[in-house]
This record gives sequence, C-alpha cells and structure tokens, in this order.
Amino acid sequence: MKCTPEKMFLPTIDSTIVEVFCNWNDKVKGEYLKISVDGKNFITPRSAFLKVAMIVANKEEQVDLVPTKSIPVRVFEKRVTVKLKKNMRMGELLTIPVSFSVPLNKNGDLAVL
Repeated sequence: MKCTPEKMFLPTIDSTIVEVFCNWNDKVKGEYLKISVDGKNFITPRSAFLKVAMIVANKEEQVDLVPTKSIPVRVFEKRVTVKLKKNMRMGELLTIPVSFSVPLNKNGDLAVL
C-alpha cells in the first residue's frame, strides 16, 4: 500500500484500513477529503480534517502543521516629534517612538522593495 499525493492509508487499532483521498476529481481540488471506511465514503472539508489534526497534535507537531516562512529583517527605530496645536498645551511637543522592519536579502543587505 504505497501512499501517493492523491491517496493515503491510515491504519486503525483494529487493523481496519482507512483510505483518505484528495483531489479525486477536478471539482474539489484540495478543498475536500474523501474518507473511505469499510466501503462507506465520507466527504469532509479539508479544514475540518486540519482542525482535528491540530487538536490531537502536541506542541511540536502543531508548529509543523502551520506553514511558516522565515525572512531575515533589520529593525529600524526612530523617535518622531510632533508639535501639538490643540487638546494639550499649545506648543507642547509629543515624542512618539516608531519602529519598522525592513527585509534583508541573502547577503544581509537591505532588500529592494
């Protein structure tokens, strides 16, 4: 029983084989899974299957289930000063700390956006 991207086999405690099909026709294209148990077919949204996987997964497995992409960034911090005209004392200066992240390219230089 070889697993392919379209069909997987899940063993159970009582040695029943559960077949899980994805992309079994052009109308579903990864949105639904067809689960076959003892000749009975069940169609479920892929999102429901993923919710179950998240519930039963431990912390490390949950991290693996969530796709992430790591991008190195350089954080710039600056203080912006605003001269107030109303609601506080007129002429009072308000200093606001501002920070923003800029992605870096492979060489560690600032990436061109």
